[in-house]
Amino acid sequence: RQLRAGFEIHAYGFADGLHLRNFGTYVRQYQLTGDTQWLVRDPSFSDPEFVAQERAAVREKAARVAPFAPLSTILADETSLTSYTQPHDFDYHPGNIAAVRDRMEEKFGTVAALKAATHAEAESFATLAPPTTRAARRTGNWGLWNEWRAHNDAQWAEVFAFYRREIEQVYPAA
Repeated sequence: RQLRAGFEIHAYGFADGLHLRNFGTYVRQYQLTGDTQWLVRDPSFSDPEFVAQERAAVREKAARVAPFAPLSTILADETSLTSYTQPHDFDYHPGNIAAVRDRMEEKFGTVAALKAATHAEAESFATLAPPTTRAARRTGNWGLWNEWRAHNDAQWAEVFAFYRREIEQVYPAA
């Protein structure tokens, strides 16, 4: 439908999870401590509680705008896995670590094949730990780091698919 004066709308602001909370704090603390607890993305799409909250919020927002038949639904402005162009290792959430382990086992089949392809020092998929950028730079071994990054890129793409699915549940014309 058209709004007053013939304007049509673009609905904006569906995705609260695409922007990081306290990014500067996380970066500073990781730089000071080297502790990977500061590499857990906040919010993390590997956190089932956050995903459930985000699902409900997105569906509620879609229901509010659906009667206006917006031309588009815009998730957010300037989204990034990290924060704009600042490099930072994400997401070391335990659920995401489990997901990359599963992905590596599916892709390589055996730890021996993983080691041959990436030169990783893994003893098992269950204990596989993705290297940080700092560690990859120090060792010069980027094999497993590249796999980790590709996994996170795929996870990030899935985040956008998640939002699309959730909006379309309520507003199929989106």
